[in-house]
Amino acid sequence: MERATVACLRVDLYTTLDQSSRAIAVGLDYLRYLGIDWSATRRTRKTRREYELIWSQLGSRMIEDLIELPLMSDPASLATMNVLTKIGPPSLHTDAQLFALVICRAVNLSLESGNCDGSCFAYVRLGMVAGSRFGDYQAAYRFGQLGHDLVERHGLKRFQARTYMCFGGFVLPWTRHVRVGRDLLHRGLQAANKTGDLVYAACGHHLTTNLLAAGEPLVDVQRDAENGLAVAQRAQFRFLIDIAATQLELIRTLRGLTPTFGSFDDGQLEELRIERRFTRSPDLQAECTYLILKLQARFFSGEYRTAVEASSRAQSLLWTLNSHFETAEYQFYSALSQAAFCDSAPAAERQQHMEALAAHSQTTPGVGGELPGQF
Repeated sequence: MERATVACLRVDLYTTLDQSSRAIAVGLDYLRYLGIDWSATRRTRKTRREYELIWSQLGSRMIEDLIELPLMSDPASLATMNVLTKIGPPSLHTDAQLFALVICRAVNLSLESGNCDGSCFAYVRLGMVAGSRFGDYQAAYRFGQLGHDLVERHGLKRFQARTYMCFGGFVLPWTRHVRVGRDLLHRGLQAANKTGDLVYAACGHHLTTNLLAAGEPLVDVQRDAENGLAVAQRAQFRFLIDIAATQLELIRTLRGLTPTFGSFDDGQLEELRIERRFTRSPDLQAECTYLILKLQARFFSGEYRTAVEASSRAQSLLWTLNSHFETAEYQFYSALSQAAFCDSAPAAERQQHMEALAAHSQTTPGVGGELPGQF
């Protein structure tokens, strides 16, 4: 238990210092101490086994029945759940296979030993895995609702902020209108500030994403984006600063407040400088978000070639945004840009743009696979 407590503190520290790989290494070292070896080889197979084990353990019960599980009381299981909960965020934008494996193991541990605070977050996170990875969006919603209800009914509030924000930002939008999750995002940010959850208190960009996607007045969205950026800057959370700053520049250029419409260059953010920094010091989730926002800006300004180039660069990084709504925007604006560019592209290139357009129409925004029925 003491080893787990120290591991959790170190994971939080390294995560906020933008040292995700180091944070994950701490978590994996703790798991090896328990005899769990999650080396990089065959993680895909291990993840599928863990996911299938969830359904095997569920048996004839409904997902909603899991709210009645007894509370987890075994100290060793509680300690392990804490570590699994902590390494979820850094693994999300570092190693997609590990992220899914961590979540499935946490859910299985809950089914074996009972519910705890970490179970709330694990069930919601399973919603991200079940939907985008395995294509079961209805189960994703039900697991997300289960995590939310555990917080509400049983007062398991230690990870309340993370639970609310993940349900509102990463699960609900795939089966409900994007606005439905906004109240949970607000409540999650408030809970994060109240409880001192620094990692999620600095995640105001998720609320900005929601506001932009729903088409709210840009003057209001800009105010929220500026507040989110200020919090990330106070926390010195580098990759969140980059994401929030790029969102703000998209808003500013859409409002005509940048020197050149469609460009983020205005003295506050320089495209060339930030792209060079991504090359020197990769921050894959921030870079992918930046490219998707650049794609949108260039589409609106009619620079379709540059938009298609940004889309192409973002494609290989989409796994870092598992279940983020930005992936829907990627598919939508990439398809529009490909279609618009076809008219001016050389005849020899038009076929490849048509093929790319067809691929976008067949891809679920989550990560990959077929579109869920709700679409």
